[in-house]
Amino acid sequence: MGLKSFLFTNPVNMLLARNLDVQSRQISAISSNLANIDTPGYKAVEVDFDSAFNREMNEMRAGQLRTTNPRHIGFSGETGNSVPMMEQENDSLRVDGNTVDLDKELMRLAMAQLQYSVAVNAMSKKGGIVKASLESKF
Repeated sequence: MGLKSFLFTNPVNMLLARNLDVQSRQISAISSNLANIDTPGYKAVEVDFDSAFNREMNEMRAGQLRTTNPRHIGFSGETGNSVPMMEQENDSLRVDGNTVDLDKELMRLAMAQLQYSVAVNAMSKKGGIVKASLESKF
């Protein structure tokens, strides 16, 4: 396995990178929910993780790669942030029609931040492996 395939086509690296995209999008959705906590009629949103995960797994099985930013190294396929969003199913509708639950959003934010940190640490460890292997060659 060459360095190029280890860095750019390794399934673990691709899943870690995509996980960062999903967690970033989730944190953005939570931020939007918290910013609109006092907006009458606002419906809380969340990342449709199941749909995103299933699509990613199907694409990986099919051998398809995508870039998530136009500045990324060019693989063929679609570009852009395609993590689906959906309205939260929430039975705690307030009188003003807003569905944001502060406690629930803060819990979701803590979980998303933790998952993001885990993925960053895993990518850092993988980068350390590459760095160590390059230093030993030269």
